[in-house]
Amino acid sequence: WEDVWFFPEHPKRNGVKGYMGTQNILFLSINPSTGGGVFPDKFCKWYYEQLKKNGFANAHLTDVFKQRAKKWENLDKDKKLKNEAKNFLRKEIDIIRPKLIVYVGKGKKYKKLYDEVLGNRNVEKIIITHYAFRYGSDQKLRAQIRKEIRRVKVKYKNI
Repeated sequence: WEDVWFFPEHPKRNGVKGYMGTQNILFLSINPSTGGGVFPDKFCKWYYEQLKKNGFANAHLTDVFKQRAKKWENLDKDKKLKNEAKNFLRKEIDIIRPKLIVYVGKGKKYKKLYDEVLGNRNVEKIIITHYAFRYGSDQKLRAQIRKEIRRVKVKYKNI
């Protein structure tokens, strides 16, 4: 697992399917982490636990860019990589046919990239805080993310 390019299935983490998930909800992040270097790190373990607790063990987890990079903005600047990312992601969406896409990571730059690569897909979207938080109190941020994932659960059930 030292060189994961996709969210792997993690049977030891309550059976979360990761990239192999086929539920019609897609959790979309920017790119694979370079932090920690080994899957699962403490952030991924916690994230997978929250997904399982909320009924998303079979959700499709993916990234816009499949390449690792310390700064995703460097991937975003490469037109060839960006077009490749758009094509792969759109094919994933065609296969999964999600009724809800969850943008993982808040901020104007994140939302702009997510919206751009998805194009004019007519799919409901919701934004949550990224699980690999860098700043602030672990307890406070984890409580916020738990609340946001529960909000995703409610929205998903009501679509």
